[in-house]
Amino acid sequence: MKELKSKYQLINVVSCYLFMLVYTCVYGQVTFEQDVIQGGVTAAGFSTGQGSGSGTFDVYIEPGSTIKKAYIFTYTQRYPPPTVFILNGNSYVFDTSNRIMDVHYNIPPWFSATPSRLYYKDITTDINPTINTYNTTIPLQTGLPINAGYWTIFLYIIYENPSLPYTAYTILINDKNLIGNEEYNVNSLNPINTNYPVGFSLYTDRSGGGFTETNEIYFNTNFLGTVGGSDNVNNSWNFSGVKGHFYYQNNELFGLDDDIPNATMSGTDGLADVSSYLVNNTTTCDFQLKHIHFPNQALNNTHVNLAYFLTYTTPCDIFQTDLLVEDTTICPSAPLVLGASGGINYDWLPQTGLSCYDCPNPEFIGDSSMIYTVRIWSTDSCSKVLPVKVKVLPQPEFTSINLTPSACGEESGTIVATASNGIAPYQYQLDGGSNVANGQFNGLGSANYVLTVTDSNGCSVDSTVFVDEEILVNASFILEPPTGSAPLWVQSNNTSTNATNYNWTWADENSIDTHPGFYLDTSGNYTVTLIAYNNFPECADTFSVQVLVYDSLQVIIPNVFTPNNDHSNDFFGITTNVPTSGTVVIFNRWGNLILEKDFTTQPHVFEPFWDGMLFGNEKATEGVYFYQLEVRTENQVEVFHGFVTLAR
Repeated sequence: MKELKSKYQLINVVSCYLFMLVYTCVYGQVTFEQDVIQGGVTAAGFSTGQGSGSGTFDVYIEPGSTIKKAYIFTYTQRYPPPTVFILNGNSYVFDTSNRIMDVHYNIPPWFSATPSRLYYKDITTDINPTINTYNTTIPLQTGLPINAGYWTIFLYIIYENPSLPYTAYTILINDKNLIGNEEYNVNSLNPINTNYPVGFSLYTDRSGGGFTETNEIYFNTNFLGTVGGSDNVNNSWNFSGVKGHFYYQNNELFGLDDDIPNATMSGTDGLADVSSYLVNNTTTCDFQLKHIHFPNQALNNTHVNLAYFLTYTTPCDIFQTDLLVEDTTICPSAPLVLGASGGINYDWLPQTGLSCYDCPNPEFIGDSSMIYTVRIWSTDSCSKVLPVKVKVLPQPEFTSINLTPSACGEESGTIVATASNGIAPYQYQLDGGSNVANGQFNGLGSANYVLTVTDSNGCSVDSTVFVDEEILVNASFILEPPTGSAPLWVQSNNTSTNATNYNWTWADENSIDTHPGFYLDTSGNYTVTLIAYNNFPECADTFSVQVLVYDSLQVIIPNVFTPNNDHSNDFFGITTNVPTSGTVVIFNRWGNLILEKDFTTQPHVFEPFWDGMLFGNEKATEGVYFYQLEVRTENQVEVFHGFVTLAR
């Protein structure tokens, strides 16, 4: 068992990315389903190769049978929008979450035909076991780029019948880019009894290059033949691909349509009995599809390989298994435990998004849709493979959340939310309250709220929002005068709005008054502050203004000076009590300009202007001289006129 499992795990390590829709694999083949049933298997399909059309194909179900499982498959090239298929009057739209193949057309990809994607749909409940003929219509798909569209439909039915012996089957999905030379290695088949026919069936489409026969088929290195063209059911269209139509029951292989259950393939015969190319009880095989004209990805005309089917007799017995989940739909991030029972060992693929991969009950951890397969071993060599689909619904998202703040002290805030991405209609809740269809909540106070939106699928998302608080009171005032010399009386003009109560502070004083006045008797820089509110003191607004009060300007001007160099009263100048700047102009008795000078002073420091000298270093004569002083402080300008006597 350990050796067989290790081979299986090795072959699937490189192919496991199929169901993640990331295709970096270059070896192996992905097993979509494998089982042993008492009954039979039948399969057939129809294609137009490219374009719309209708047709009919036959399957065979032994009378008295019941349907165990039925799948339909289709594939796309490029990115066509969903379309409706008709099968015996039933309409089917393929969900993109049912995508099980995603490969490129040539490497590097041929942009006008890539990617190629295979989809499946479980239609077990739609199949009537008494009906063997199926009419199908592939709809007209207009307005699409070249090669874009849905091109085929293939029906695969597993039926049970107590009058028939056991039949084993394996569904293999292509995981290789379409380069014109694809080689496959298959492991972990149920042991094959080669004393009976072993059916090997192709599911391909759009035989490339405009050639009738295009693909050489090899099985375990044995050449089966060259196939290509269009099956009989597709003969109204050219090159619509070869499909092996068949049924297998009672240890016998039967061909349908133009398929012959012999050891070869040829033309549109896509069915072969490969029992002679296998060792009895083998669990492995190899096969190869090689384009005879373009085997080296040189051109864009290679075939489209989709799936392969092995049907055979096995010594393995039927064993009962149960799946806790087969196909299920959940919301993003919802906890989900997958489960299988009835086996001795378990292997889950792909190895991503699960809490464990060799356990019976892994927990799904993810927010995007996944298709898993679980291989359940009953013995060291017998196993079944079952697909498990987890469809994760789209997560609704908030498109917008608009907030209106609440007036302070009131409950007047609002929240208006809209959502998208989920399935409409939406319901909105605030803090787990009642559902609101329009997403609008009124009468809210300032606080944090948990806003929830739930779509029609029941999927939800939360967002924490904060409704702010708005203070409607606006405190403001104007002071007259805003500055002046001490002592200063200042009168306020209250210009506040939406307020009824006021609290003033200034010069360490406090007053509750509507229009107070302030008496400031000493110089300094004072802050006058108003706190205004309406009913709720906690909803107050504050406004402050600075008031500068300065001392009155005092200027000391001498009326005589003696410039005799005795270091006493040698200069004419001034002394001020505050910092100043200014200009001094001195004239003689005849009005002639003697001196003009700009100056600055510091408080209580004598500032000299004139030393008694004239222009040209000549001493001025004794006598009376006249002056004009313009003295400037930060807040006022004073002009002084007078005379000074020069005496030596």
